Amino acid sequence: IAYILSIATIGVTGAITALADTLFPSTSMQHTLTEQMQPNAHILVYLRIYHPILALVLGFLVIMSIRIFIKDSTATIAKIKTALIATILVQVVLGFANILLLTPLFVQVIHLVTADIIWLLVVILFLNHKLLFYELVVTQILHKVVMKKLFLELIVDRILLFWIMKH
Repeated sequence: IAYILSIATIGVTGAITALADTLFPSTSMQHTLTEQMQPNAHILVYLRIYHPILALVLGFLVIMSIRIFIKDSTATIAKIKTALIATILVQVVLGFANILLLTPLFVQVIHLVTADIIWLLVVILFLNHKLLFYELVVTQILHKVVMKKLFLELIVDRILLFWIMKH
């Protein structure tokens, strides 16, 4: 859930930043910084700074938590983890390019498509991880059921054997 909330937060702040960049385009980095310091600037201009900061912090936390908490239990999960981490790093580079190039449309589109790929990879990773978890749980339950059945059969066999020997 923390991953989904982090990515949703980055997405919401990204949408606000994209709207601000579209409505109030910058002509230079100095213009952007000066505009944000103006007391009468639009609220979207003030909020523009939060997306890069949150994206860096939450992106780092997501990468670290994926590396720590999700074990490479299968080759598929290991590949998805690697792809997700690499895509997040590419996204950070695209974000910096977006800022430095003053948000040209083609970089914004690539940045947005990469965000969609990250979302898909997160969903795929957790579906695979959960399926593996459920498979493990079902296997354990079946093992217990089989062991109980075998144990009951053994007891019934012993009782029958004892009864036959007595009669």
